[in-house]
Amino acid sequence: FLDEGLPRGVAERARELFPRSYDTLMSVLLDEIERQQGGETLHRLLSGVSERLAESYQHGVQGNLESRINDVQKMMEARGIPVDVRATEQSFTFYACPYHEVAQDHADVCAMEKRMLEQVLGHTVQSDSAIREGGRCCNFSVAQSDTITLSDK
Repeated sequence: FLDEGLPRGVAERARELFPRSYDTLMSVLLDEIERQQGGETLHRLLSGVSERLAESYQHGVQGNLESRINDVQKMMEARGIPVDVRATEQSFTFYACPYHEVAQDHADVCAMEKRMLEQVLGHTVQSDSAIREGGRCCNFSVAQSDTITLSDK
């Protein structure tokens, strides 16, 4: 209906301006999966999502840990998430949440994003503070001694 009689660029821009209910849909889907299949199935599903996200980002993330952290900044900012990186301290801060509304009801979504970061960086990541828990931002630091195997997919 939106495309009828409107120039192509106007219709595309209008779609961007109108509200979308992706977070409502996502939250209801996660609720339903948990209701029908249980929490363990939901956890496995979100683990799989974190792996797929990591696979899509790993091609652009290379080098040592400091370089990888800087690449994570670029990756997140390309998603519209402002990030402050302290590469020498091996920590970073997200000033917005890509899944804010969904994460309010589903803490596993935060864990999914953390697992994705771990897979991309190849190190265990610690969540030091979270927007979901009332913080102004999400702070992460990399555990020095804990490395993980990077996926070769």
